[in-house]
Amino acid sequence: DDDDDDDDHSNNHSRVTFTVMTRYSYSAPSRVSSPSSADTKRQTNASSAASPTTALDALQMIASKHYYTSNTAGVAPSSIKSSLPSCVANTRSSKPSTGLDDALQMVARKHFDQQQFISSTRGIGTTHWKIPRHPYLESSKNELWVDSQTGLTYRTDLCQYLGDTRKESGRHTLVGVGQYTRTPLKIKVYGAALYVSKRDVLSDSSFAKYAHMTAEQLRKESQFYDRLMGTTTSVDRTLLIQLNMQMSTETIRSSLQATWRMLTDEMKDLLLNSSFQARQLTADATSKIFNNPNNPSRCSCGQLAPSPGNIVVDPSCCSRGTELVFTWRKNGNLELRLDGRKIDTFPRPDMAPGVFF
Repeated sequence: DDDDDDDDHSNNHSRVTFTVMTRYSYSAPSRVSSPSSADTKRQTNASSAASPTTALDALQMIASKHYYTSNTAGVAPSSIKSSLPSCVANTRSSKPSTGLDDALQMVARKHFDQQQFISSTRGIGTTHWKIPRHPYLESSKNELWVDSQTGLTYRTDLCQYLGDTRKESGRHTLVGVGQYTRTPLKIKVYGAALYVSKRDVLSDSSFAKYAHMTAEQLRKESQFYDRLMGTTTSVDRTLLIQLNMQMSTETIRSSLQATWRMLTDEMKDLLLNSSFQARQLTADATSKIFNNPNNPSRCSCGQLAPSPGNIVVDPSCCSRGTELVFTWRKNGNLELRLDGRKIDTFPRPDMAPGVFF
């Protein structure tokens, strides 16, 4: 589920802190290697009760205590320090070691200095990140997110909209929303929303290094966008354009022609002619037109009313809320939808990049 983004750091913490014990030039005593949980606890209690006679005994007690606490939830590694044998805890000698006992005392002292670092950084040599929660999912309701700047509503998941199922394809998740503005007054003409297949992104290890970044940080990562929009990236992507006002089909055509600077004239004509080609409305689409309070003019965006009948629509305009959707599939195909209706598929890997850039 997209909301399950909390990481369980406790297991990672245990592994890392135990690895610290073996980073120095000694190994854990054989009596604490791979014990059962119950045996470790009994051994730890017994070791703590005994009085160490040498630094080696003290280090064995430390290792035993450390192994047990590292593998028990809710016990911080720094708590080991409070139960240190005095012969080790009080050792702060800066003199060169003169024997094994002295060397082990210095190692133990160094280990517990490192424990303080571990407690604050949650690991040595390992960076632990908390993945930010999804801003659109956090503020959505019933899988719908409302843009406060325009009042337009966006689905947070396009899986079913695209004719897929979550079981087979996973979520097609909303990852960004913006507005296209015109004139010095910054009139918001339409909104643009980007969706990506969550399952495809998670299966691509090259995206892992960006998982902890916030939206502000990602905006500065050009390599992230190069990867996300790369022609070799095996991820389904969708660009959804939603009108913020009623517009004529010719105005929309002119606007998109000017926006698609990376497409050839042949590609633009192919896309736009298909988008606004005269097609008969489905019964569901007709019902939406007549029940849409944002469509008093009964705009059908190039589509024709079903016949025979006395239903009158205006194919020369598109109402506020009309959705023009482009899906770039992993196989390179570009799918075109109008208000959820799939109207064309272009097996043109060279065309999709020009729409998304």
